Amino acid sequence: MKKLIFSIFAVCTLLLASCSKDKTELLATVPADTAAIVYVDIKHFADKLSKEDIEALENALPSNIEDGVEGLFEKDGPVDLEAGFVCFEYANNYLGTVRLKDGGKFRKYIKEEFSGVFNEKNGVWVNDDENIFVVGNQAWFTSMNGVSTPVIKKFAELKPEDSAAESEVVNEWFEKGKADVKILIDIKKAMAYESTGREAMVGFNMLFDDPKYIAYELNFDKGKCSGTVEVLNDKAKIAPFALKLATIDVNALRSFKGKGDIFFALGLNPETTSSILSNLTGLGLPMDMQDLLKQFDGNIVVSTDLNSMMAMNGGYGDGAFDALFTMTGAEAATQLVETLKELNEGAVNLQSDVEGNTAYVSINSPEGDSIAPLAAEFKDAVVGLVYVPTQSLIKNKLRQVSVMLKEKDGGLVFDMNFLMKEGENSLVTIVQLFGSLAM
Repeated sequence: MKKLIFSIFAVCTLLLASCSKDKTELLATVPADTAAIVYVDIKHFADKLSKEDIEALENALPSNIEDGVEGLFEKDGPVDLEAGFVCFEYANNYLGTVRLKDGGKFRKYIKEEFSGVFNEKNGVWVNDDENIFVVGNQAWFTSMNGVSTPVIKKFAELKPEDSAAESEVVNEWFEKGKADVKILIDIKKAMAYESTGREAMVGFNMLFDDPKYIAYELNFDKGKCSGTVEVLNDKAKIAPFALKLATIDVNALRSFKGKGDIFFALGLNPETTSSILSNLTGLGLPMDMQDLLKQFDGNIVVSTDLNSMMAMNGGYGDGAFDALFTMTGAEAATQLVETLKELNEGAVNLQSDVEGNTAYVSINSPEGDSIAPLAAEFKDAVVGLVYVPTQSLIKNKLRQVSVMLKEKDGGLVFDMNFLMKEGENSLVTIVQLFGSLAM
């Protein structure tokens, strides 16, 4: 039954919800104090799936439950596809909720297809594993035990003022733009579940003006998945960022040669580093190191690979990387190289060079290829990362990942792009990953 629940989450989250007649219908049964809400709009991307894509999605599910899960979402199945799908957080547990055409027929269907026996407790029908709940014509799914029938009954009978549907911020976020998947996280509530949450909130408050929410948007297309991440204030507007950042010089990337499949770049100048050091107090950096950091005037560019990154964090491997640092002048560039040599005393195959105001450092890394073809990815970014995997985590279908941090309305926005190999549908690929995990 746990595999069933996992697969229902995978299918629901990525396939089920449509743009309902009343978008807030299910939000009316979501508590306003939830730490996170996920809303999926299948109407926005339903036409992107071909017949072959749909068959691939079905094949991604574990074979022993494929037919049963597929039947749940057929046109004449027990789930009301027009009503939509919402996933939300409650007490560090995630629940998905859907409307049903008939609660009794749904329970009968689960019993026939998955041997799930329902019993009525406190006015709520709950299955024997206590992870599917039915009240009238609405069902809740949870991937973990710990949600009781009184809690579900409370959701079903929420007063309007206690529900997310009445939240001004939720509605502002909900109506903002179009996306296949929208996620809203209350930072303070979410951090309450983290062991380092208090420190993280100090960091958020230091870096952003009135940071209240993190908002995600995802869109799936043939060959591409794209998305954005924004920090919002209590009016669902972008929260201003405290630090002054410099834009990456794309021309410097075109001149850089790096070995590996991970490329990172950061734009810096003396004003930027001074701003960072003054805002991020308490780092414990020696004064001479702070003085050196203030000499950055251009870019930091680093190339490496996954194995090397693991090695640098105490794993196995050589920890190979290439790096470029632009400084205020030749003297500062030379000083940086000498400092790096002292910090990496004993490092194998440490090579360094200084050309004008640019310092080049390489450890355990033969000369790589020019990353000029990737330079355009970093345009207008202040921080950027590109991953070109030699071996994909999803059956070699992932071609490139890029994450760029850009300025917008005085705040910051993460732009994310996942490129698939030709002919692949990004939605199908991700569901296939869910399916492999559920096996």
